[in-house]
Amino acid sequence: MERVWNAGATAIAAAAGLALYASGAGGAAGAAGFGLAALLLAAAGHTAGVLRSCTLARAVHEGAAGQESGVHVTVTLRHRSLVPLPWLVIRDGGRNERTGEEIAVRLVLFPWFSREVRAVYELRGLARGSYVLDGLEAAAGDCLGLLQRTSRSPEAARFLVYPEPAPLFWKEEPAEAGTDSSAALPASFGDPGLALRDYAPGDALRQISWKATAKAGRLISRSPEERRPEGLLLLLDGSLSGESSHDGEEALERRIRIAAGLLREAEQAGTPAGLAVPGRDAFSLPPDSQRPNDRLWRTLAVLEPAEGGLGFAELVVRVGLGAPAAAVTCITSRIDEELAASIRLLRSRRRPLMLIFVPPGGGEAAERAQIWLEHLESLGCPFLVWGRRQEEEGSEGGGHRAGYARV
Repeated sequence: MERVWNAGATAIAAAAGLALYASGAGGAAGAAGFGLAALLLAAAGHTAGVLRSCTLARAVHEGAAGQESGVHVTVTLRHRSLVPLPWLVIRDGGRNERTGEEIAVRLVLFPWFSREVRAVYELRGLARGSYVLDGLEAAAGDCLGLLQRTSRSPEAARFLVYPEPAPLFWKEEPAEAGTDSSAALPASFGDPGLALRDYAPGDALRQISWKATAKAGRLISRSPEERRPEGLLLLLDGSLSGESSHDGEEALERRIRIAAGLLREAEQAGTPAGLAVPGRDAFSLPPDSQRPNDRLWRTLAVLEPAEGGLGFAELVVRVGLGAPAAAVTCITSRIDEELAASIRLLRSRRRPLMLIFVPPGGGEAAERAQIWLEHLESLGCPFLVWGRRQEEEGSEGGGHRAGYARV
């Protein structure tokens, strides 16, 4: 279409000039006609000389996982134009392969005599997922912008946008020192304190933790032979749990953000971390490379709702029992008898376990899950209820409901 317009405008200008010359037109009308024809012919001649032997290249620099940084894209244009470039427009575009969300970028530059042009732009605020950029093109033309010539790049570039980690401000609250409840919390990473357990006949008087006993209402003993977990294992429910698809998708995104926040905390503390999601293969505990969490971050970036396959309750048992040295943190929006039975089994094996409940659709779901939360607390499973208000309030953190059972 662009070539047709350029050729058509040139032909019209030439025809108009010849017609005026043949008719012998004079005065203001003739001058205007000759001027317009001259402008179009000059524009056509200038445009024919721009973006000759043009090459376009794009380099994408992904943001670091767990950091609040955008995606930086560098566009480089090299050309051998026969005339200066008074203006240059670079357009780029793409889409999120998971949601179909489109992105479009337009840059206006004035390179004039430069034979190599480099432009950098940043993409921020994108939803997590895999993106493809496949619409890179550059356009240049005459000084008045009457005609233009476009050069396109056939190459596509892909990059990942990682989920934004949720602010884990609960780690600022004092944990129950010495319990495996605190071991399941991010604040306890790397703390080599002793584990606590119920008093057993024959325990020496010096083993009794009087502070923990006063809080629990029963005798609690220190267990010198039991050490705190040496890693964090995240079990993420990837299903859509909610009264509507919108509630389910929103709850899933919040669970992914919480998992990203926990993973970032583990990295900052130097703690080995693992991630397990029904139907996904992402498990790095203990570390298996210099960057063991790359696969975990990529899994969180492209995670889609799970359909069929291994259920979350079954995953809790299979993976939780298979990693006895790690503190298990379950992140889900649905609590039922099957999940409670799985947690009961892990607690019977004295696995350090914590549950983060993300109610789908607001506080009503949390109220309906109240009986299950009380049941989990009776099993010795600490829990947190994470609502929308907690993410909005940030470090103020009002409204968290937490249960720390004494074990």
